[in-house]
Amino acid sequence: MAQILIVDTDTAFAQRLSKALSQLEEEHTVVHVKTAIEARLLLASQPQDLAFIPPEENGEGMNALRSLQPDLRLVITAPTVDFTLPAVYGGRVQGVLIRPLLHFDVEDVVRTALNQPAATSTSFMSRQRPVQADWADSSAVIDALQKVNLGELVKTAVFTRGARLIGYWGDLTDAEAAATAHHIGHTWNGSNYRIQIQFMHLPAQNGDLLLYTRYIIDQFLLTLVSLPDTPLSELRRRAEQLANILRDTLAGEATISQSPDVQPSQRTTYAVVWRPVNTLPTALLIPLRRIIERLATANGCVLTHSEVRPDVIHLVVNCPPEHSSSWLVVLLKSGTEEAIQEEYGVMVNLWEPGYHVEEREEPLAASELRVFLQQKAGSRRAIGNR
Repeated sequence: MAQILIVDTDTAFAQRLSKALSQLEEEHTVVHVKTAIEARLLLASQPQDLAFIPPEENGEGMNALRSLQPDLRLVITAPTVDFTLPAVYGGRVQGVLIRPLLHFDVEDVVRTALNQPAATSTSFMSRQRPVQADWADSSAVIDALQKVNLGELVKTAVFTRGARLIGYWGDLTDAEAAATAHHIGHTWNGSNYRIQIQFMHLPAQNGDLLLYTRYIIDQFLLTLVSLPDTPLSELRRRAEQLANILRDTLAGEATISQSPDVQPSQRTTYAVVWRPVNTLPTALLIPLRRIIERLATANGCVLTHSEVRPDVIHLVVNCPPEHSSSWLVVLLKSGTEEAIQEEYGVMVNLWEPGYHVEEREEPLAASELRVFLQQKAGSRRAIGNR
């Protein structure tokens, strides 16, 4: 049973986080304090396994807690999806939890954080046996990296030994991949744990990138460079697939191709439209779009068109074959409404009853959308696939 500390002046958020933690499969003891002073007093008498803390520009709270308990794992509670984590936290925390989406990510964040150490005094990499140089053939590694579909949110897979780049596959440039390798080589925590999560900013990229690094064998590391809102479950699954392939490659064994991801022909694409009860405020449009993106990604869906307007939500979504159009609508309408209610602490019905859904790969034309918008609320209904 892990001891978890929440440090936050926002009592309502702390209560929501405590409730979410209490609903996890594994039991945890949760304590909430409002200030860093209270947190330090608690740590002095009762060490914790994990603490959720708000971000600060200078990282003072992080340093204060670690001064009392150097091995305390820390998760930063970011206010929004677009929040840029201060550089002081780079490589020094075990996760980031986005406040509006805590119910979607808290389980993965807690599990990952508890499987990492906060700091170590001895480098794990320095204790490994030497590796044969011919194991690290770049062409073989690049061929191996191509065997797993990286998906929409993972930009690049980078394979390194220490700070040396062995090979990479994805959207990053040579210089960006080399910079990533250098960063990983100098921030890898070098422990007996096999996973490390951190953030990094590349000059040509918008915002921070999420680095999911997994130990492979003999000082070799695989890093998936992804968008910051990529679900950890998705990163874990793809990293495991690549890790198995890379081990065979490094051992000089022929790699058996992994079962491919579901092909587009086996999936179904739906255009779906629904309306809010009242005109949505402009400030809510970006959070709603982010929530929709997270819901889709977390459930194996791919958004190919996303239009979030004050008067209508208009999406085109590619779904796994086992899911129907009604499942998609319930997921998106209920999920967004619940997330907004949790974030703002209010009970409100955002969406009108009914919706329009079709099996098609293109968004509705302006004329089609106009017909839907001109219908009375009571007459809007689900339209079957065609």
